[in-house]
Amino acid sequence: MEELKVLLEAKTPTDGELPSAWFELPICDYEIEEKLGVEMDSTDYRILEMELPFSDEVSEDTPIQVLHFKCEEH
Repeated sequence: MEELKVLLEAKTPTDGELPSAWFELPICDYEIEEKLGVEMDSTDYRILEMELPFSDEVSEDTPIQVLHFKCEEH
């Protein structure tokens, strides 16, 4: 099975830097909170990069829930 990954970045600085991390889909709520300090259902993060077969359907502000749905479709 193909590995589906996104690079997420928090929109609010922590200690003067914007935290970012790669996540494999599907993403658990606690992973985003732990690594970025934001909740999954917030709009406090953006997608910087992605390795997805449907990347042309994704923008930097696509919610994680939409990514999960698209993963199930592919």
